[in-house]
Amino acid sequence: MTLAGLLISDINNIEKNEENVRKLIEFGQIILDKCAMELNKVTDLDFKRIVFLGSGPLKGAAKEANLKVIELTDGQIIGQYDSFLGFRHGPKAVINESTLLFYLFSSDPYVYNYEVDLVKSANQTENFIFSIGVGQCLTELENLDVGLTIDLCTGGHKIPDDFFSICSIIPAQILGFYKSLSLGLTPDSPSQNGGIHRIVQGVTIYPY
Repeated sequence: MTLAGLLISDINNIEKNEENVRKLIEFGQIILDKCAMELNKVTDLDFKRIVFLGSGPLKGAAKEANLKVIELTDGQIIGQYDSFLGFRHGPKAVINESTLLFYLFSSDPYVYNYEVDLVKSANQTENFIFSIGVGQCLTELENLDVGLTIDLCTGGHKIPDDFFSICSIIPAQILGFYKSLSLGLTPDSPSQNGGIHRIVQGVTIYPY
């Protein structure tokens, strides 16, 4: 739905955006083929909290990724999302030794500078269990000290963050899937009390 909305909103450039769609397909296949097992290994860690960070369109992706992990683990993993800059002060209090940090890095070099600063600061001052980073053609990797980096860089071509937000959620979906299994849940129907459904139920449409 997001992809359809992006393409419709820029319908006059539909042919130009075809390359972005092709890159999305390529990135998604790379994540599934080369990163799924690494993400599965992360679920062996005893994390109880997870924090997703993203800037601009990727903050929306962070929100969706956070929701997906909470749903798939039936709330056993407590999640939070924020922008990199928004997380710098009070929200950082959520981090403890059972927290997994999940970074969705911007393709904008200027924005990325601030994101790198947050990662370095967290590494120096916070005690967390592990970190994962997802981005395109990332620089400063040797200085970031991120536990698992998923760097989607093919041919040196980056796609805009509004498009990249679509595939940036896939690693979180994979992580949530495997964590759901490790908790003894059924990913297709993880809610043990039946309170959460694929299709929202019990909503009354009142006369306007």
